[in-house]
Amino acid sequence: MYVLRNLINYIGIVSPQEYPPKPLHFKQFTLLKKIVVPDAKPDIESIIKVISSAKIINTRQIETPYNKKYIIEGKVSQRFIYTAATPKQSVHSFESSSYFCEIIEGNFELENITTKVVIEDINIIHHDLRSLFECKVLCAIIEYTGDEEEEEEEEEE
Repeated sequence: MYVLRNLINYIGIVSPQEYPPKPLHFKQFTLLKKIVVPDAKPDIESIIKVISSAKIINTRQIETPYNKKYIIEGKVSQRFIYTAATPKQSVHSFESSSYFCEIIEGNFELENITTKVVIEDINIIHHDLRSLFECKVLCAIIEYTGDEEEEEEEEEE
């Protein structure tokens, strides 16, 4: 899905239809980052488009004396397309990545769940000719993938 805000086209923001209807757990979190244009690229006049995707690199469960915790490590990759602050106003792009590690508390079995991370919102502030300030809102979602019959049997017990 894409969102147009302040003349910037944001691609990669999740649509409401992509959320699972009954997640076991979810956790929303933000990533803040100052992004600097690579030295080889010209200054930014204006951002045209931001293309983003989130991916999970690793998941694992740890047990502490208090509870179980599910650790999600991932990466958000982005491409920024912009017009240059030059007389020709040519279009350029550069890439940037952000890493995250989040914890979701819960007692659930790993073999019957899937985990995904979605991008809920992105906001870019054009700080100066060489840098941007960005806030990304993400949501880590854990959903049950076992048979519906198993789920109904557990509810009856």
